[in-house]
Amino acid sequence: MLIWLYRCAFVPAFMLFFPFFVPKLWRRGGYAATLWQRLGIYRGLGACPSARKRIWLQVVSVGEARAAEVLIEALLQRDDCQLCLTTTTTTAYALLQQRYQGRDHVWLGYFPFDFYLCMVAAWRAVAPVLIVLFESELWPEHLAQARQRGVPVWLINARHSKQSILRYRRFPYVARWLYSHIHKALFVSQMQMVQLAELSIRPRRSLVVGQLKLDMHIPQLSAVHIQQLRQDMGFSYVQATTRFLVGVSTWPGEEQALLTVMRDLCAAGVDVRLILIPRHAERGAEVVADAEAMGFACSQRSLKDASQSNVLVHVADTMGEMPQLCQCAHLALVGKSFAPHEGGQTPLELAACGVPMVYGPNMSNFQEVCQELEQQGLSVKCQSLDVARSVIQNLLMDEPALASTAERLRAWSASQRGVITAVLQEFEQFLTSCA
Repeated sequence: MLIWLYRCAFVPAFMLFFPFFVPKLWRRGGYAATLWQRLGIYRGLGACPSARKRIWLQVVSVGEARAAEVLIEALLQRDDCQLCLTTTTTTAYALLQQRYQGRDHVWLGYFPFDFYLCMVAAWRAVAPVLIVLFESELWPEHLAQARQRGVPVWLINARHSKQSILRYRRFPYVARWLYSHIHKALFVSQMQMVQLAELSIRPRRSLVVGQLKLDMHIPQLSAVHIQQLRQDMGFSYVQATTRFLVGVSTWPGEEQALLTVMRDLCAAGVDVRLILIPRHAERGAEVVADAEAMGFACSQRSLKDASQSNVLVHVADTMGEMPQLCQCAHLALVGKSFAPHEGGQTPLELAACGVPMVYGPNMSNFQEVCQELEQQGLSVKCQSLDVARSVIQNLLMDEPALASTAERLRAWSASQRGVITAVLQEFEQFLTSCA
């Protein structure tokens, strides 16, 4: 019954809300070229070789794509499966394209609209033996098609935001119906699994395996490489005492706070540089304009202007470079963590890179990780941007404390690895059983 209500409501809801997304799609570009795939028409996707089983792996955004990388790489080493990778956003598609375009036994495309006709077309083209979803994105029509065809659905790196839990409490019947389609859920923490169980929301099988993203390999840059990257960004006259600050996946308001910190530190005679990595790369020109309005010499990553020099603020508006650029910094501010924003961006890559971090009170998407980091003195939570500005200024001046925290962060990150082993054991059992 619920799936038919959803199908009847989809078309008018889509027509009502789609116009609000048109400006965003126009700014990001590339949408028209992918329209056929959004309609479920997957040209160039042939039949799966008889010796392999096709797994349809769907990630929504850049964060999920990065979390999925370690699993994708491991599955591509096998000789018994083929991957159909789909994503929803253009930014995640660009990241996956960089990594997997042209690789053997992998096909990359866009996830179709969750409408009956689009999904039927896509399912006929893909014909998977297993569906893998990441974190918390459950598409009703996609799940219904899986059930109709008897194809199991796994939810990997399962976690839920505070807003999702509130919605589940408001509509528990719908949440239970959605999760009744999930054959296996691999949760990032015990708390995440318990929160659903308390609402009587139970996948057919649940396991706590940990955060898969902790197993992602991030090459550690040498001092020479870091020096070269800083020069490429236009930072000249860098001394041993120069302090580098980075804003990671920042949103409006957070960049302005960091620019204010820069202004105050420069006025106090502190030798400091700022790297801003906005969450949405298309905002690069806007962030540059804000920095220049405050009198800072800027460079922009997407322009790659080698003639830029004596830069104080660099805006990194390209894809896939965040782990490398973060290693050029001594301290980071994590974006989407201050009001009015909610949820936070992941602190895991910063931990793996050994970059001490400051963030706001709204890190609900990474609550367990942040609590552990705070308890061990590896991160600082600030209740407001005003407090964060003061904390950042004090931390930047304490070089021994930053160096010690950086080493302890790398050690903590290394101690958390090994999740991929447990995840691959589940795939081994499944692929062997359907041989």
